[in-house]
Amino acid sequence: MNARIYMLLLLLAASTAPAHASTDKCAVGYKNFLGKLSPFVETGGEDELPRLMRRGLDILDACASGDEFAPADIWEKLLTEARQHSPRATEESAGRGR
Repeated sequence: MNARIYMLLLLLAASTAPAHASTDKCAVGYKNFLGKLSPFVETGGEDELPRLMRRGLDILDACASGDEFAPADIWEKLLTEARQHSPRATEESAGRGR
């Protein structure tokens, strides 16, 4: 009987490990996304930064829930769209790369 319980616990632990690793990956990706938002703090409009943050959190939630997609690509696409609408943020982020 103890062997069955032990095997059940091992299977349970093995099934939760990938989800935890995926959640960590999501959190790291979201942190990178937030770091790239810094040009929008001062140059974005009143509504732009909150919109970007809400959409970024939606992507994080989907990633953490286990949806199969590449969140980093979607965060980057979101930033690209925002840069197209905010020329000052584009200039500022280009200046930081020097």
